[in-house]
Amino acid sequence: MVNDIIFEPLKFRNLTVKNRIFRANTYGNFDDPDGLGTPARLRWEERFAQGGVGAILSGVAPIHNQGRMAPHCATIESDRTIPFWRQVAEAVHKWDCKYILQISYGGSHLGNLSQRMTLEQIQETMQWFADATRRAREAGLDGVEVDGTSGGTGRLLGDLESGGTRVPVNLIGQFLSPTVNQREDEYGGSLKERSRFLLDTLKMIRQQVGQDFHVQVKVGALDTRENSVQLCQWIEQAGADALHLGSKVPYPQAANNHFPLDIKGDHIDRSHSIKQSVHIPVLCTGGFQTATYIRQVIHGGYCDGVTLARALIANPDLVQQFAQGKDSPDQPCSYCEKCRINLVENPLGCYDVSRYDGDYGKMSREIMSVYLGNEIRQS
Repeated sequence: MVNDIIFEPLKFRNLTVKNRIFRANTYGNFDDPDGLGTPARLRWEERFAQGGVGAILSGVAPIHNQGRMAPHCATIESDRTIPFWRQVAEAVHKWDCKYILQISYGGSHLGNLSQRMTLEQIQETMQWFADATRRAREAGLDGVEVDGTSGGTGRLLGDLESGGTRVPVNLIGQFLSPTVNQREDEYGGSLKERSRFLLDTLKMIRQQVGQDFHVQVKVGALDTRENSVQLCQWIEQAGADALHLGSKVPYPQAANNHFPLDIKGDHIDRSHSIKQSVHIPVLCTGGFQTATYIRQVIHGGYCDGVTLARALIANPDLVQQFAQGKDSPDQPCSYCEKCRINLVENPLGCYDVSRYDGDYGKMSREIMSVYLGNEIRQS
């Protein structure tokens, strides 16, 4: 569409994405327990590429089997995983869509791993991140996203039950946390020292793949806005090409027929503060579902692009609907969280039966279509 910021290409240092809407990180429960991907996973990823998003950010891809957060997620822990990720690249590239792999290491199932790691283990783990990035490049993927948040797939129900008060799942999140990280060496203490693991990892990645491969970092909110800004500035200096900010959609208290189409929380203001303090593009996630609001936050300088998960799970062709002139989908996501709750045992999909006119069979067929190879549902 002419003069529509949503459909203007977003240019990074080493990558150009055709529009400003990215599929956010989602774990689909589709992969094999041995860490390899499946045909269902391929169809799942291609569904969003076909639906029109400019790029897909993968769910967590563990850099090592012992850092897996959930049993059914494809890893990138060895060269044997490269053929699958090459298939993913080929599948989404057919639709002029980019694919950025989120590389991660989960540690809370081992207790406070960041506190117990030796310096040798720290160096080894950073090398795993670098090796994973090299494999992503060899597979023909378009970049990697280093997961520096505190959460993760492995705490799906834990978030709902405990309010997220446990030790961060993510190893990088453990190092960044002033509460969890009680180390007394160069990797603990001040913000600069707690950030060292992440920053050294980025430098090691650059040593491995050079400066011409896209590397971005996803970070959560730190204890203060000032610390968040400072960390992101250091991340830029360490060689990152972009930042991914924001938060999961907050759980709405209203009934499903009284929900906002967009969640306008303080994550937008945090994104704005950081974007004004760095020189690399900023992506923001967290409750976007209308074209009007997406245009507003981009034009307002809050971010350069947005990432959507639940809204696209409900409507994989949402970008195409925007291109047709719609401001919002006919059947929007109600933020009911049933997709996330069902994910513990079932494939990812929209489980709000009200969106299927109360027809459980229709809902089940839609969710299971990735196993059958069906095309995406047309609105």
